[in-house]
Amino acid sequence: MPTSGTSSGRRAACPIWPTCERVGPDTYRFISRERSAGPVSMVARYTARYEGNGVDRIRLESLPVEGDNTDIHGTIVLEGT
Repeated sequence: MPTSGTSSGRRAACPIWPTCERVGPDTYRFISRERSAGPVSMVARYTARYEGNGVDRIRLESLPVEGDNTDIHGTIVLEGT
């Protein structure tokens, strides 16, 4: 998970995901910056659980949380250089 942050537990994941808050074991809630294109604007919100194998894979899956409007799922594979 992100390594920079504040003492409040909120962390800056990257520029468009300024809020990353731990809400449970291996579970984080992300809220994006507002994005606009002409008259349309949006803020993406999701809560996801992360599960790693301790070696080279991190699996992520969104959870059904009231107020969230984005679903995610996938696997991050870490490779040596």
